[in-house]
Amino acid sequence: MKATLSAIGLGALLACASAAHADPVVTTVQQGNGNKAYAEQREYVELITREPIISIVQVGNHNTVGDPRSQTGGVLQSQSDGTTAVVEQHGNRNDAGVTQHQSEFIVLARIDQIGNRNFARISQTGQVFSDGTVSQVGNDNVARLEQVGVVDAGAQVVQNGSRNELLWQQNNVDHSTPVVTQTGNRNAITLFQDDGMGQVYSIQQFGDRNTVEAESRGGAQESTEILQIGNDNMAKSSQVTAGGSVSLITQTGNGNWADIGQTGFLNVAQIDQNGNRNWARIRQSVDNVQASIVQTGNNNSAGIYQH
Repeated sequence: MKATLSAIGLGALLACASAAHADPVVTTVQQGNGNKAYAEQREYVELITREPIISIVQVGNHNTVGDPRSQTGGVLQSQSDGTTAVVEQHGNRNDAGVTQHQSEFIVLARIDQIGNRNFARISQTGQVFSDGTVSQVGNDNVARLEQVGVVDAGAQVVQNGSRNELLWQQNNVDHSTPVVTQTGNRNAITLFQDDGMGQVYSIQQFGDRNTVEAESRGGAQESTEILQIGNDNMAKSSQVTAGGSVSLITQTGNGNWADIGQTGFLNVAQIDQNGNRNWARIRQSVDNVQASIVQTGNNNSAGIYQH
């Protein structure tokens, strides 16, 4: 009943917004099993009001956002003056996808999934002020985000459950602020940034056997902050940049492993570990760099290499 009221309330809210602003609005509400949905908006130019809006709410099992007979992959918004896409799914084995590209103003994409074995993907290309958000509650969730040629990108991923996985790729993105939080067991995060500037990554994991691999290449002034609280944590940060980059890893728990590698001028690296059987290494190349390792606990091993 709660999900049904939410779906109806959202539909009514968007209907009022459409009447008030005359924006192009697509609203789909599906309750039941085996549902599919596809929505597409192209080449909308703002004349009077705000931006195109797509909202899809699905309550039930085996839902999919995409296909109807093969227009294919989910929500598509292209060449519009600002876009908003919201997908909400309640149930098991859901699949959702949002693709947005070549918009001149603020772009927003959000996927919320509650249930087991969900999959979410957001792709944003060639835009300014892009914001992508994924929230997953349940087991075996997977999220994939891709941002290419974006300036001023804000994005957030929250996963609550076991066996969560995130793959995040950015290419030619400037001034983004990705925030990732995972709560549960066996969480895994892979971040890759190529040819960008001014990125600030904030990663938090709460649970057992968490892993993070973050890599930045070809940019400058990158910041990666990793916090892991739990057992058997592993964090690896690699920054091959022109310089001015910062990498911070903090781990609390047993069996922690941390590795930072940096290339470039004026880089800063720091590892803080609290617990037993910790292992830490920092490797830095080029001049004017700073490195620090602090370990509290037994059987620790640390190494700092600057050359």
